[in-house]
Amino acid sequence: MAKKLVYKNLSHLERRVICNGCGRKSGFIPVPEFKFTASCNQHDFNYWLGGSEADRLKADYQFYVAMKHDATYDEEGNKRNFLVRRYYLTWAYIYYKAVRTCGGNKKLGGFNYRDVPRTWKDLDNEVQEFLRKSKERGHILYIGHHARKPNRV
Repeated sequence: MAKKLVYKNLSHLERRVICNGCGRKSGFIPVPEFKFTASCNQHDFNYWLGGSEADRLKADYQFYVAMKHDATYDEEGNKRNFLVRRYYLTWAYIYYKAVRTCGGNKKLGGFNYRDVPRTWKDLDNEVQEFLRKSKERGHILYIGHHARKPNRV
Protein backbone atom coordinates (compact mmCIF):
# COMPACT_ATOMS: atom_id res chain seq x y z
CA MET A 1 0.00 0.00 0.00
CA ALA A 2 1.28 3.46 -0.90
CA LYS A 3 2.36 5.81 1.87
CA LYS A 4 0.15 8.85 2.24
CA LEU A 5 1.67 12.02 0.88
CA VAL A 6 2.32 13.96 4.09
CA TYR A 7 4.94 16.53 5.02
CA LYS A 8 6.76 14.37 7.57
CA ASN A 9 7.42 11.69 4.90
CA LEU A 10 9.27 14.09 2.58
CA SER A 11 13.03 14.03 2.11
CA HIS A 12 15.08 17.19 2.58
CA LEU A 13 15.29 17.64 -1.20
CA GLU A 14 11.54 17.20 -1.66
CA ARG A 15 10.91 19.82 1.03
CA ARG A 16 13.36 22.15 -0.67
CA VAL A 17 11.52 21.81 -3.98
CA ILE A 18 8.09 22.55 -2.45
CA CYS A 19 8.74 24.84 0.52
CA ASN A 20 10.45 28.20 0.88
CA GLY A 21 9.54 29.43 4.35
CA CYS A 22 7.34 32.52 4.58
CA GLY A 23 6.37 34.52 1.54
CA ARG A 24 6.42 33.75 -2.18
CA LYS A 25 9.37 32.08 -3.86
CA SER A 26 9.67 35.01 -6.25
CA GLY A 27 7.88 37.74 -4.34
CA PHE A 28 8.90 41.33 -4.78
CA ILE A 29 8.06 42.11 -1.14
CA PRO A 30 10.25 40.21 1.35
CA VAL A 31 8.23 38.65 4.17
CA PRO A 32 9.84 38.46 7.63
CA GLU A 33 10.37 34.89 8.83
CA PHE A 34 10.25 35.56 12.60
CA LYS A 35 9.58 32.25 14.36
CA PHE A 36 7.24 30.88 11.70
CA THR A 37 9.51 29.16 9.14
CA ALA A 38 8.43 25.60 10.08
CA SER A 39 4.75 26.65 10.08
CA CYS A 40 5.20 28.37 6.71
CA ASN A 41 6.88 25.28 5.21
CA GLN A 42 4.02 23.03 6.35
CA HIS A 43 1.56 25.53 4.86
CA ASP A 44 3.54 25.61 1.59
CA PHE A 45 3.26 21.83 1.43
CA ASN A 46 -0.50 21.91 2.11
CA TYR A 47 -0.98 24.46 -0.69
CA TRP A 48 1.24 22.46 -3.05
CA LEU A 49 -0.77 19.34 -2.25
CA GLY A 50 -4.01 21.05 -3.29
CA GLY A 51 -7.60 19.95 -2.86
CA SER A 52 -10.96 21.60 -2.40
CA GLU A 53 -11.65 25.10 -1.08
CA ALA A 54 -12.47 23.42 2.24
CA ASP A 55 -8.96 21.87 2.19
CA ARG A 56 -7.47 25.33 1.58
CA LEU A 57 -9.45 26.76 4.50
CA LYS A 58 -8.24 23.89 6.70
CA ALA A 59 -4.61 24.46 5.58
CA ASP A 60 -4.88 28.17 6.39
CA TYR A 61 -6.47 27.49 9.79
CA GLN A 62 -3.80 24.88 10.68
CA PHE A 63 -1.19 27.46 9.67
CA TYR A 64 -2.70 30.03 12.03
CA VAL A 65 -2.90 27.57 14.94
CA ALA A 66 0.74 26.53 14.41
CA MET A 67 1.90 30.16 14.29
CA LYS A 68 -0.05 30.97 17.46
CA HIS A 69 1.76 28.10 19.18
CA ASP A 70 5.13 29.38 17.88
CA ALA A 71 4.22 32.87 19.11
CA THR A 72 3.21 31.66 22.56
CA TYR A 73 6.04 29.21 23.35
CA ASP A 74 9.78 29.37 22.81
CA GLU A 75 11.91 26.52 21.43
CA GLU A 76 12.18 24.89 24.90
CA GLY A 77 8.41 24.96 25.40
CA ASN A 78 8.40 27.85 27.89
CA LYS A 79 5.71 30.49 27.61
CA ARG A 80 7.07 33.75 26.17
CA ASN A 81 6.69 36.99 28.12
CA PHE A 82 3.52 38.96 27.44
CA LEU A 83 4.99 41.65 25.15
CA VAL A 84 6.95 39.21 22.98
CA ARG A 85 3.92 36.93 22.78
CA ARG A 86 1.63 39.82 21.73
CA TYR A 87 4.18 40.92 19.12
CA TYR A 88 4.36 37.47 17.49
CA LEU A 89 0.61 36.85 17.83
CA THR A 90 -0.03 40.08 15.94
CA TRP A 91 2.22 38.92 13.12
CA ALA A 92 0.59 35.47 13.14
CA TYR A 93 -2.80 37.12 12.63
CA ILE A 94 -1.44 39.33 9.81
CA TYR A 95 0.06 36.28 8.06
CA TYR A 96 -3.19 34.35 8.46
CA LYS A 97 -5.25 37.20 6.99
CA ALA A 98 -2.74 37.54 4.13
CA VAL A 99 -3.04 33.86 3.14
CA ARG A 100 -6.84 33.98 3.44
CA THR A 101 -6.97 37.06 1.21
CA CYS A 102 -4.19 36.37 -1.29
CA GLY A 103 -3.22 32.73 -0.78
CA GLY A 104 -5.35 31.23 -3.51
CA ASN A 105 -5.26 34.20 -5.86
CA LYS A 106 -2.22 34.39 -8.12
CA LYS A 107 -3.28 37.86 -9.32
CA LEU A 108 -2.89 39.15 -5.76
CA GLY A 109 0.53 37.54 -5.40
CA GLY A 110 -0.64 34.28 -3.88
CA PHE A 111 0.23 30.71 -4.66
CA ASN A 112 -1.83 29.09 -7.39
CA TYR A 113 -3.76 26.64 -5.23
CA ARG A 114 -4.50 23.42 -7.11
CA ASP A 115 -8.03 21.94 -7.16
CA VAL A 116 -6.85 18.38 -7.84
CA PRO A 117 -4.68 16.84 -5.08
CA ARG A 118 -1.14 15.95 -6.11
CA THR A 119 0.49 12.52 -5.81
CA TRP A 120 3.95 11.06 -5.18
CA LYS A 121 4.36 10.88 -8.96
CA ASP A 122 3.73 14.64 -9.25
CA LEU A 123 6.34 15.22 -6.55
CA ASP A 124 8.89 12.98 -8.26
CA ASN A 125 8.33 14.88 -11.52
CA GLU A 126 8.89 18.23 -9.80
CA VAL A 127 12.05 16.98 -8.10
CA GLN A 128 13.42 15.74 -11.45
CA GLU A 129 12.61 19.10 -13.05
CA PHE A 130 14.30 20.92 -10.15
CA LEU A 131 17.43 18.76 -10.53
CA ARG A 132 17.47 19.26 -14.31
CA LYS A 133 17.23 23.06 -13.97
CA SER A 134 19.88 23.09 -11.24
CA LYS A 135 22.25 21.11 -13.47
CA GLU A 136 21.60 23.48 -16.41
CA ARG A 137 22.48 26.44 -14.19
CA GLY A 138 25.66 24.71 -13.07
CA HIS A 139 24.55 24.40 -9.45
CA ILE A 140 26.08 21.60 -7.46
CA LEU A 141 23.56 20.05 -5.11
CA TYR A 142 24.03 17.67 -2.25
CA ILE A 143 21.21 15.20 -2.85
CA GLY A 144 21.43 13.44 0.49
CA HIS A 145 18.78 10.78 1.07
CA HIS A 146 16.51 11.33 -1.92
CA ALA A 147 16.52 7.71 -3.03
CA ARG A 148 13.00 6.58 -3.89
CA LYS A 149 11.21 5.50 -0.79
CA PRO A 150 9.50 2.12 -1.07
CA ASN A 151 5.70 1.97 -1.52
CA ARG A 152 5.38 5.64 -2.41
CA VAL A 153 3.76 5.56 -5.83
